[in-house]
Amino acid sequence: MRAFFRSIAPEFVLHLYKKQKKKRRAQERQKLALQGKVITENDIIEALRQNGLNSGDVAMVHSSLSKLGNVQGGAGTVIRALIEVLGDEGTLVMPSFPSLGFTFDYLSKNPAFDVRHTKSQMGAITEAFRKIKGVKRSMHPTDPVCALGKETKFLLKDHYSQLTPYNQNSPFYKLITLKGKIVLLGTKLDTVTNFHVIEDVIENFKYPVYHKKQFFSEG
Repeated sequence: MRAFFRSIAPEFVLHLYKKQKKKRRAQERQKLALQGKVITENDIIEALRQNGLNSGDVAMVHSSLSKLGNVQGGAGTVIRALIEVLGDEGTLVMPSFPSLGFTFDYLSKNPAFDVRHTKSQMGAITEAFRKIKGVKRSMHPTDPVCALGKETKFLLKDHYSQLTPYNQNSPFYKLITLKGKIVLLGTKLDTVTNFHVIEDVIENFKYPVYHKKQFFSEG
């Protein structure tokens, strides 16, 4: 039901809903802090390794900082833990989409995409990751991803020139070819963007996915 709501609600409603959730979860974290319940970087590292994330892996991470609980140090702690587990040979990938609502509505109102400055609307962890030195972002106006690590260049290359965001030249499809892993931190399966690969790679996909109108970014 929540996924359906996000798919039909106007952008301003989604932002209001997100703001209210953020406030409520901040209050919950404050309550946990008063109770002495704190999640540390070492806690996250241990949990990631116990659940199968290894050094050298390529990992697409979907996250919700507010749902994780009271994380000591916030988004930066989560990112450092992920980088530590993946190691020098691994690659960390996160979605950094600029819109939460209908892509059509977003493109109609935003003819230009600034790959360096347009904020990610995919949560606090993704936005903090986007700003880290060395992190690269694919130059796609609606479905860009950020990456750091060995496979960054391969994953992000050519995403900017694709008519659809999830085809064989997209980071999402390439993640599959690399036998990458998808990590959910405080999120559920309805946040997994890689499901959309099916819509792009299956010829004559049964259900309509895209609007007939084409948009071309100015930046």
